[in-house]
Amino acid sequence: MKYKRDELSARLTNIQQDFCAESPVDDVLFTVAHQTKIELHEVKKIIDEIEHGSFGYCQTCKLPIEAESLSKNPFETSCNKCKSAN
Repeated sequence: MKYKRDELSARLTNIQQDFCAESPVDDVLFTVAHQTKIELHEVKKIIDEIEHGSFGYCQTCKLPIEAESLSKNPFETSCNKCKSAN
């Protein structure tokens, strides 16, 4: 995750430099920058959860999220039981 964080930070820096050049694709750059910021925020959140021992636990019932669910989507915040209940 730290590698992903560094990769996203570098991508965001490059996008910000491209904004300074004022190109006709500014709308595209804005969209990419916005998506990158969202993903970077999520990655930083996961790193924080890992460091504090709370990664992989359902936000609703506080039980562990199934490993298969986390391997498919490391941003998963609910276990299968709680997802199906909603």
